[in-house]
Amino acid sequence: MIDGGQWKPVVGMLVISFALAIVNLLLKKMVDHGTNNMVIATYRLSSSAIFLAPIAYYWERKSRPKLTASIFCHLFFGAFVGLTLTQYLFLLGLEYISATFSCAFINTVPVNTFILALLFRVEKGEHLQQGRKSKGKKKQNWVAGSMLSFAGCFMWSAWFLMQAKISKIYPCQYSSTAIMSFFGAVQSGVFSLILKRDFSMWILKSKLEIISVLNAGIIGSGLCYVGMSWCIKQRGPLFTSAFTPFIQIFAAIVLGSILVILGLYILLWGKSTEEAVDSGEKQAQLNDEEENHDTEAQISETNSKSNP
Repeated sequence: MIDGGQWKPVVGMLVISFALAIVNLLLKKMVDHGTNNMVIATYRLSSSAIFLAPIAYYWERKSRPKLTASIFCHLFFGAFVGLTLTQYLFLLGLEYISATFSCAFINTVPVNTFILALLFRVEKGEHLQQGRKSKGKKKQNWVAGSMLSFAGCFMWSAWFLMQAKISKIYPCQYSSTAIMSFFGAVQSGVFSLILKRDFSMWILKSKLEIISVLNAGIIGSGLCYVGMSWCIKQRGPLFTSAFTPFIQIFAAIVLGSILVILGLYILLWGKSTEEAVDSGEKQAQLNDEEENHDTEAQISETNSKSNP
């Protein structure tokens, strides 16, 4: 009989995939409004670091190992590959293609992770043995968007393997994610200033942009990455990356649900407008009939007075 604890990573990754699908849809909306992709990444990672820092300090203050130079380098390059480069390439790809099509390239993450794991011999231990036993809106450019999205997914695949190493030498998910979010925010900020020195692009102009950034930071780069780090520690990078195709499925479901709700709302609005117009026309017709009746009454009264 299967232990209930073995289902926790499965349920956790399904929830994470659903949350990331919503994050990607909201980020696509921001990119279409013209928000700079590196500004999004900087704010996203900053909010993630601010949110996770007190949690990591309180929950892992007794179990946190010493931050050595080796761990520091692993976290720094893990942030550069898994957060900075991944988000830059993925968000840049979103400028050219739709959110659901971009999520389709996430399906390549398990394959990329498997190939990299074989090349670097990362997944050769107990997890693989368990698996053997159990078995400003730009014009759409599909070529450029596809290449950028694939490159971003490839970087994300590399992060799964790097995180497997980090989980062994620094097994504190909240602390490692908070530190990587901080490094990623600094790297993204420097990167954005190098690419474009326009301070007006740092101003978020609508509530939707603020909500999207906070959701992407706290949920997407915060809790979701903590959950993925935990799953990698429990079941390995290949198992964790195998759930990434669900992001596309959930994105399509959420987008389809939104379209159905909008369609129903438009239908009801049109029906109520039509009824209001019909009632107005009927009222106008009644008013005309009453005026005609009053006019006829006045004419008949005038005629009766003129003919005694």
